[in-house]
Amino acid sequence: MGYRTLTRRRFLYWLTAASAGLGLSYGEDEKGIDLIEDIEWKPHLEVRKASKRTGIKGSEKDGIEDMKTLSLIADEEAGWIYLKDANVWIKTGVNASFKKSLAKDYGLTDTKGGFGLDHDMNYIDAVLLKNRGVLKSITVWHMHPKKTEDICVSHETGSDSNKSTKAESNSIRFKKSLVCAMPSQLDIAQGIRTTAWASTPPYDCPDYSEAVCSPYGAFRLSLTAAGKSEFCSLNPKKIGAHTLNMWKSVEGLLRLPDSLEAEDLDSTKITEYRLKTFREIASKLSTEYAKAEFIE
Repeated sequence: MGYRTLTRRRFLYWLTAASAGLGLSYGEDEKGIDLIEDIEWKPHLEVRKASKRTGIKGSEKDGIEDMKTLSLIADEEAGWIYLKDANVWIKTGVNASFKKSLAKDYGLTDTKGGFGLDHDMNYIDAVLLKNRGVLKSITVWHMHPKKTEDICVSHETGSDSNKSTKAESNSIRFKKSLVCAMPSQLDIAQGIRTTAWASTPPYDCPDYSEAVCSPYGAFRLSLTAAGKSEFCSLNPKKIGAHTLNMWKSVEGLLRLPDSLEAEDLDSTKITEYRLKTFREIASKLSTEYAKAEFIE
């Protein structure tokens, strides 16, 4: 979750949201959802910066396919929100960097600090407030580029980069592909926090979730009713402790079986095993309080 201050833009967003009761609108309206700003519509999701906020009109599947393609060539993370009620994607990612102090706030074992993306939470805040009672579903997405696989594995689990045989190299590369595709420790903690935040007054969004996409597919994280109640105080230590329990539950899956170590990583056998592992990871990450879903 991005750092929030009462900037001039934030103040204008606040006025925009506050005008809801007067029936005023300062932005583009799409299927009854006020988008707050005029959006520059593109045929596909774009990573590059633009003078105006960009987006696409399309289904969730359309956006996921765009992110899969972008993740193969992008140099850094990027983010969007998907508004199911309006069937649109809006770019909200603003800055990707290491979050050492934030990881420590949650008490995560990744003491180096996870690599995370800031979203324009002022804009998301305004969209939620202005469309309260109308907007039923929002997913905050970000993309893990394939180029960050080395960063993912070294920061989340440690890397055995000194191994040299083909089988050992395949095992390391397979592990990297799993960790890069998954939500990181920080992704999980932030996902829990922002989902709990959006479910409380004055936002009261009934279906808020966070998700990450890679070349291999996507993971979505949401909270159960019990989870929204458990984490409504937004206590970082409580959120961090649950995050670590979720992460530990999948650590045993982050390896390539001996029987597959000599296989080509692009082989059908390993591709099928990777998808099977992703589904198992989603199942293990799901708890009484949180629900994880893998989307191929």
